[in-house]
Amino acid sequence: MARLSRDAILNAKDITQEEVEVKEWQGSVLVEALSGKKRSKIMDSCMNDKGKMDTNKLYPALIVAGCVEPEFKPADAEALNDKNSGALETICKKIMKLSGINEDDVEDAKKN
Repeated sequence: MARLSRDAILNAKDITQEEVEVKEWQGSVLVEALSGKKRSKIMDSCMNDKGKMDTNKLYPALIVAGCVEPEFKPADAEALNDKNSGALETICKKIMKLSGINEDDVEDAKKN
């Protein structure tokens, strides 16, 4: 395997997209990997004042940031939280997988 150059890394098209079937909604959505900047912003914004992960914020934030089609806005967060938790879980797990977010990391953040 060849060693990458700075330019090769900075020019790499590495934000992958994937179609996700959501059986609860009888259709699919298009999601994409989060950039490092988006990931950090979400993780930081979803911590409560005690330093624990606020799960009421996390899944809507992931969907707003990672769902390409349909596109959601931050104002949709509350409405998304009212949707089927299995559907939200399906979408968020795919966004996390594409973004390199380990579910154990999220669980640890909830506890700490």
